Amino acid sequence: MTQAQQRLPLLCTCEEKSQLIESESGVACPNCGQIFSTSNGVYDLEPGKEYYWNEFTPEEMRKLLDLGWAEGWDAMATATAKAVPVMGELLRSNARLDSIFHCYSPDHAQTCLDVGCGWGTNTEILSHLYEEVWSMDGVSERLEATRIRLEDKGIENVRLVRNFLPRMPFADNTFDMVVIKGVLEWIPLATTEHPTETQRNFLAEVYRVLKPGGCLLLGIENRFGAQYLMGVPDHTGLHLTSYLPRRLADLAVRWNQRRKTDDHVISHDSTTAYRPYTYTKAGYHKILGEAGFNETDIYWAKSYQTPRYSAPVSAANVRFFLDTTTGKFRRFQGTISSAKALFRVIPPGLIETGMTTFTPNFLICSYKGERPQTMQDQLLSTLDKDQTWIKIGGSDAEQGRIQYFILDKANPIPKRIIAFARYPESTAALATEYDCLNRFSGITAEMHQIGPKAPITSEPTTGKPTNGRIAWSSPYIESIETNDAHAVRRGLVWLEEWQQKTKIADRSLAEFAAHVSDIFAQVQAQKADTEESGGADWGSITQIVTGALAGLPPHSVIAECAEHRDFAMSNVRYARSSTLPISGRTDSNGNDQPFVIDWDLYSESGWPFADAINYLLSYYAPSYHQDRFRQTLSNPEFGEMLDYWAQKLDVPSELVWYMIPYQIARLVIDSRNDGLLYRAQAEPLATIWLNAHQQRALHQTDLSGTAQHSPELQ
Repeated sequence: MTQAQQRLPLLCTCEEKSQLIESESGVACPNCGQIFSTSNGVYDLEPGKEYYWNEFTPEEMRKLLDLGWAEGWDAMATATAKAVPVMGELLRSNARLDSIFHCYSPDHAQTCLDVGCGWGTNTEILSHLYEEVWSMDGVSERLEATRIRLEDKGIENVRLVRNFLPRMPFADNTFDMVVIKGVLEWIPLATTEHPTETQRNFLAEVYRVLKPGGCLLLGIENRFGAQYLMGVPDHTGLHLTSYLPRRLADLAVRWNQRRKTDDHVISHDSTTAYRPYTYTKAGYHKILGEAGFNETDIYWAKSYQTPRYSAPVSAANVRFFLDTTTGKFRRFQGTISSAKALFRVIPPGLIETGMTTFTPNFLICSYKGERPQTMQDQLLSTLDKDQTWIKIGGSDAEQGRIQYFILDKANPIPKRIIAFARYPESTAALATEYDCLNRFSGITAEMHQIGPKAPITSEPTTGKPTNGRIAWSSPYIESIETNDAHAVRRGLVWLEEWQQKTKIADRSLAEFAAHVSDIFAQVQAQKADTEESGGADWGSITQIVTGALAGLPPHSVIAECAEHRDFAMSNVRYARSSTLPISGRTDSNGNDQPFVIDWDLYSESGWPFADAINYLLSYYAPSYHQDRFRQTLSNPEFGEMLDYWAQKLDVPSELVWYMIPYQIARLVIDSRNDGLLYRAQAEPLATIWLNAHQQRALHQTDLSGTAQHSPELQ
């Protein structure tokens, strides 16, 4: 082999399975002489063979790919999310693979394999954490989408492979990590063997390509997941077949002669038998053990696709999960509250059995040989036998951070919080966030480096670092009760006081108007760049808002101040002084003062409207839900809150009303936003506001007048 040649970890498809050699002339097998194409930036190990499984028809996908090559990944992702809104988060969220930190080891972070890479979201995330990433899929179009993403973002440590599973075309002992999410259940469709045998053989191949101490991260549904009892079809497209004995499930599928599509465009051979096998926790332990994995950790997860919450099975972390989600699913608050009350009296053992049996998904970490020390092990090394934990993933933004809440098993109130940056390059943002906690929330935080991450721990009882890690002194801060309008107003009071403390200077109306015009110009430019048609009439909205600003007295001033940029109900909390008193954290009336968290998007310079609008809409229209947003615009209480904020700022009420589309536009163009609002979601909201505004014709408040609630809001 000459110096110009390089032996790859890829194996040929011939019987000898020789390692392929890369040279200037291509990729070839030294044994059989077969040459594999790399002309499209992909090692194509399936030349001349086509296979298609995707969310779009081939024709639709081709148009999206052409758009991506012409205008970049962002334009392609925006168009994709507009066509299929659920794809927005799946394509853009940096939180998709926060489960990696259950098994990530900084000392074993050289090479990684992403199996079934799809559109490349997980691949991009892994490129931040591993020196070299191999990304594999069988669909050419999906690999091409991943290429567009990687090239547009300048990511150069990823290699793409086209290969049909269950074959694993890699040499022995190649990878430190293999990631398989939402793939194992579909592997049996590629063979005629018994499904379990096919999956077991595939997992044995995964074991083979892992290095000693390497890990398989598996994300997959629980066979008896509660979602199926609530009406969600399983992988066959039918209801409850996973609950049936395998033979009965097979008869049911054969009788129906159909399979799950979930609006996907799937063009492989039709499944007329029950083959997409999933298992219980015990079942996964068994099949992984039979494949050679000698140590396996299994965690429950609300979702393996976007694992916001995951933990070992414990009654305490289940109770804590219910406590922290009460305010996030308002339509289910009654059900969740009833479950919370019930779980307080059910013995912990029964809760844990139920969670093991019915958790929707599992996150599974299986090791080859001796299990190495992981970053999670380091962070949780001070836990005692009476404690457990729950991991809460970060925001969708790149600078998101991961948090571990340390709980007493007998009481779900956290004792400590450990946080670290998702990506090493975001450690500075983490330091900024906790500097804000020091300055604005009365928390003393210290930083300490562990591996490539900077974790932070809180010790509310002593405030002292534990085992050399970072600490800040504070009790656990419970989430605000979202049905208390008075508490909502208290949050606005805190915001106004904080903006006064961080005020930089009074700016002229002309300066603020120029800023608003620039925001709307950027939104319109993005729309023009992507050649979008239809959607919101941003031109009319711009004219209305800028025209309204022009109607203000020219001597008006707007304060330039700091911005939290994620000021929302979930990030405004209160210390329960009845159980954990905080000196100096109450006002003159004895009310608990807000305790504001999640400062990772903080900006020293901004304007006083965006935080307030985002905060109010997070209460009245959570997640910017369209129907709730429409109702909110005509809600008298919301109008009164706008009046209240206008009075605090000493500006006309109508000015705050005009800042609603301004906030929507900011979320669209701000690449650092929390993944909260993409154009496909924003267009309907802007149109709803425009329609509501056009109906406010009879009794609108003159912008030059004083703050007064407009009757049209009622």
